[in-house]
Amino acid sequence: MAACFDLADDKGRRYFIPAAVIGFVHVGEAEKGKVGFGAH
Repeated sequence: MAACFDLADDKGRRYFIPAAVIGFVHVGEAEKGKVGFGAH
């Protein structure tokens, strides 16, 4: 069996990605509450 990368989102959904197809993974905390309209 091939190795898989297991991800879960904040709604409880899980995603399994075959490790062989991953080139780069950035792991960190999600940014919540960013809502707005305007130029930055």
